[in-house]
Amino acid sequence: MDAYSSPMFVLIASGITLLSLVVLLLLILLCHRIHKHRLGYNPTGNTDVAIDLDKLPSNVAYHSTGAHLNPKLECLEFPRNDIIYIKDLGQGAFGRVFQAKAPGLVAGEEFTLVAVKMLKDDASEDLQDDFEKEACLLAEFDHPNIVKLLGVCAIGRPMCLLFEYMGKGDLNEYLRKCSSTCYVPRNTDELFKELPKENQLSHVDLLNIALQIASGMVYLSERKFVHRDLATRNCLINDQMIVKIADFGLSQKIYLQVALQFFNSIYSNYFF
Repeated sequence: MDAYSSPMFVLIASGITLLSLVVLLLLILLCHRIHKHRLGYNPTGNTDVAIDLDKLPSNVAYHSTGAHLNPKLECLEFPRNDIIYIKDLGQGAFGRVFQAKAPGLVAGEEFTLVAVKMLKDDASEDLQDDFEKEACLLAEFDHPNIVKLLGVCAIGRPMCLLFEYMGKGDLNEYLRKCSSTCYVPRNTDELFKELPKENQLSHVDLLNIALQIASGMVYLSERKFVHRDLATRNCLINDQMIVKIADFGLSQKIYLQVALQFFNSIYSNYFF
């Protein structure tokens, strides 16, 4: 029997051939992967495709930002990252108050000095609602003796209100500073001196302050608003001696319907 035709030789030759085919196939696959890795995936075509976006289904998960901005405050929204801090002014009922500069806040001004009232981080939901209500309330007012709300930072937290800066602070402290009974001499030479002229208020000055507050209250009354906490501590004064009513956290709008119901009830009780 020929050695090449023996069953053992045929078996060995078949095994070698099969193994060679497997190795060759693996080499081909390896080369293909290396070539694909070097070239990257084939880019899609750059042909312009007209897509009607109105026909695409809306997906709330993609388009929702989580910010529900009150329409009254939308036009006053100011980017919080643009606020330039200057110094702290104090602590209010809602949170911290500080002086800052706001670029481009008012038309024609490169920077505007503002007093920023910032809501405290741990504020309750009720306090947040009151803070937003005060902002919506002030957004409706436009009077020279009512403090002006210039901007809000309602998107994100904490919420901030940007008011015009009043250089002399609250009226209560200013009147105390201008009172001779509160004047404290810095040394013995000033012991018998009069109050400095810049801190003296005449009767005309006091009358002017009272008239400005009354003017602001008339404006509120005409719009059926009650302040409910009018006091010198809730009024501000600037370097030009202009007084403005502030702190409307306790304000309440009084509707004519309520007044009519009240008078109707009195009329029915006393005349019928």
